[in-house]
Amino acid sequence: MRQFNQNYLTTYRLTSELIRISLPKKSAPIIGFTQVFLSSFYLLPYTHEEGHRSVLTALNIGSVSSPVFSNGVAKVTGVSDETLMHLRDSDLPNYIRLHTAGLESDFSLLQMEEELLMFQKEKLKNIYGEYYIRKLGIVTYMVFSGLGLNKRVHPLESNENDRDIVGDDVLGAVRHLHRPDMPFQRYTSHQELNDNEKTYLKKVAYLSFLNLLSPLILGKTTLAVNPTLNLGFGAGYVLAPFGDMMEENVYIQKNQIWNVRAFLRQFGNNQRYFWGGGLSLVDYPWKNRLMINATAQCWNQPKGLDFNTTEGKMGTSLECKLGLLIPTKKSSPLQWISLDLTLRAKTQGFAPQDPYIGDAFNVALGMSIYTK
Repeated sequence: MRQFNQNYLTTYRLTSELIRISLPKKSAPIIGFTQVFLSSFYLLPYTHEEGHRSVLTALNIGSVSSPVFSNGVAKVTGVSDETLMHLRDSDLPNYIRLHTAGLESDFSLLQMEEELLMFQKEKLKNIYGEYYIRKLGIVTYMVFSGLGLNKRVHPLESNENDRDIVGDDVLGAVRHLHRPDMPFQRYTSHQELNDNEKTYLKKVAYLSFLNLLSPLILGKTTLAVNPTLNLGFGAGYVLAPFGDMMEENVYIQKNQIWNVRAFLRQFGNNQRYFWGGGLSLVDYPWKNRLMINATAQCWNQPKGLDFNTTEGKMGTSLECKLGLLIPTKKSSPLQWISLDLTLRAKTQGFAPQDPYIGDAFNVALGMSIYTK
């Protein structure tokens, strides 16, 4: 999910910038309409469905992404009922995450975009179509599902390999969290839910509005405290493998070099909320030869990622990306090319975009491009 989202966002930014500087200023309304249209009908479903598919990929389960709307539905297919039933019965947290990963992908992309904008690494006019449509999309999805406003019913295709893996993300997640032992069925309608599930859905709908708590909604970024210090903030809400998660971010920029994101998180199940938080250092240049990105976070989450427990379990995640900077020619549109080494280690727990919810250690090699 992380890799796909990063590649998508980079491609979107470069393409948008190229189009914007290549066309005359009077074409701005056409460019804006194109951004909104593409984001609504093609790009948002593409990344949303890949979020779902990434969970299956991490579990070595084959699937096919079909992000182009057909009969009003974009979906992931190619998974049998038997495979899904076995996943539910043997690994419920990952089965719930299979439902919520599309929204997790949207949530993570919005956080990545806000970080770029808050630290003045991107212009809002370059990504406003993507940003605002995705903000609207994540809120309306949870509101329409949570309040029973989505009257669309997924058709049950005769060939189970043509069926969407989960149907309505929110309804399916909430039903399986409350009734994991009920007879298996792939799709869920609002009418099938009991009173407790409908009450929980209303909470999801109302808390989804936390995603709108950002000055970027009004076209503003950071507050200039003094000539060398800028501050920004934002908040978000998304479903998680054991229930849900709220997040509050503070963005601190000092001397245009130190870019730090501090965040608090509240992880909720059916019994209580558990606390977590962390710090991220973004694009810190060290002696003009290395670019350092690092994130350290810790959490107390429901033990066993269980929906009904009151017990918590501490966990942590550490990630560091070191980039060896290679300068380019002055005539080049690129500022740097970076050869990257990323190390990431975590204990059991949910961290948005991380491929695994269990203990994990990952090493990755890659390349980053910094434009002027």
